[in-house]
Amino acid sequence: MHRSFRRVLAVAAAGGLCLAGGAAAIAAPAFGASAPQHAPGSSTATPIQHLVVIFQENVSFDHYFGTYPDATNTDGNPFHAQPGTPSVNGLTPVLLNHNPNSANPQRLAPAQALTCDQDHGYTAEQKAMDSGLMDKFVEETGVSTCSPPNYEAPGLVMDYYDGNTVTGL
Repeated sequence: MHRSFRRVLAVAAAGGLCLAGGAAAIAAPAFGASAPQHAPGSSTATPIQHLVVIFQENVSFDHYFGTYPDATNTDGNPFHAQPGTPSVNGLTPVLLNHNPNSANPQRLAPAQALTCDQDHGYTAEQKAMDSGLMDKFVEETGVSTCSPPNYEAPGLVMDYYDGNTVTGL
């Protein structure tokens, strides 16, 4: 089994255990403990009060949701977000097409969902942070080679998925 795929399975299993443990804790408070109380008059729009999101190692929110809820729909797998889905405050047309980093972000297609692991060593990450400017990730954390079936490309560290691929993750 491929190392990155094993990592995804391990994260998914850990997430399932966390959710199962959280559900058990909510369903059966400890002896002598009372159920969580809400302020009078407060309510939620749905029965869901908390959401835990578990990301793969070295994958950012922008990597998954940079253009969400928009999707390119070029490969025959249409994705259409529900009406009223809020947009993400992040990847603007300027950042997408004229990025101040060394590479413009590129869309990763579903066939490119398994990507090379980028360099996340301490020194590389410190250099990428560039004294807080956060603008050297392409130069310092990108890798130039990896083994199939992983997808590799220059500037991959800046690339993102859209709704066509994220729904499969």
